[in-house]
Amino acid sequence: MAIRNRGSPPLKVLFIGNSFTARNDLPGLIGQLAGACGKSLHHRNGFDDLRRAFASMNAEKLTPDTLQLLMRHKSYLTTHRYINMFRQVDAAVESLYVPDLSPAKPAISAQG
Repeated sequence: MAIRNRGSPPLKVLFIGNSFTARNDLPGLIGQLAGACGKSLHHRNGFDDLRRAFASMNAEKLTPDTLQLLMRHKSYLTTHRYINMFRQVDAAVESLYVPDLSPAKPAISAQG
């Protein structure tokens, strides 16, 4: 999140919160306050990105029940969506073609 005063570089602000932060649109409320002070505010909701990253990094390491507990989901279906998303992305990444961009090794001559 960046608060910009006209003519000055942006001030960067990091929000650390939970689902209540997003549900109650805390960045939007802070943006309105900044606007009332004559400043513009630019932000991106990064909290959900952190949750997705946490779920993705731990989906194969933890049981679904443990992941649900750590993510504080009331419903297993919510946790299940994160697990399914990880599996779909993981499968897609495995099927990607990645060219070998390493420098070619010189051929070794059979003459000695």
